[in-house]
Amino acid sequence: ISHQEYTMAEAVYQKGQKLLRGSYSFHLELANLYQMQKLYDKMIDEYIALLLENPNMIQMVQNRLQHSVYNQQEDKSLIQLLQNKLIIQIQKTPDATIFSEFLIWLYLQQNQFSQALNYAISLDKRFKEDGSRIYSIGQTSLANKDYNAALKAFQYIIDKGPKSSWYFEAKSDYLVTLY
Repeated sequence: ISHQEYTMAEAVYQKGQKLLRGSYSFHLELANLYQMQKLYDKMIDEYIALLLENPNMIQMVQNRLQHSVYNQQEDKSLIQLLQNKLIIQIQKTPDATIFSEFLIWLYLQQNQFSQALNYAISLDKRFKEDGSRIYSIGQTSLANKDYNAALKAFQYIIDKGPKSSWYFEAKSDYLVTLY
């Protein structure tokens, strides 16, 4: 890599994958290599493979992608590519919530609060959660003056009823948002 022999570095990592047979996958190293070469399609595939193996790496992957995605602000194709790949992965592995959480994060980074809220609501319903993720998105929406998304988030929690953990906070924030 230091001599810019990227093809050779890729071959070495792939050979390492075969030799180590699952004990170490080199997904992180390959993703970094592809990022250097601006091969974003392959980079995203490696990050997805890494998250399939180790969902605990989500924060690190998000930090690395934030650098790539948001340094390309004028070119939205990378963001769209990431969204598409995450949606495909969500469809392939619906029980792996990590990709839905990742997509929610991506939408929030782009201030697309309604889209983030839709995915968060689907997770909340599917896993019978307490609405904390919804409440957080509602607060973020309110802080960013997306009042429609905030109202929708708070109303969703209010509809869960007074036994919901976030009911009173949501009711209060709903009124603040209306004001």
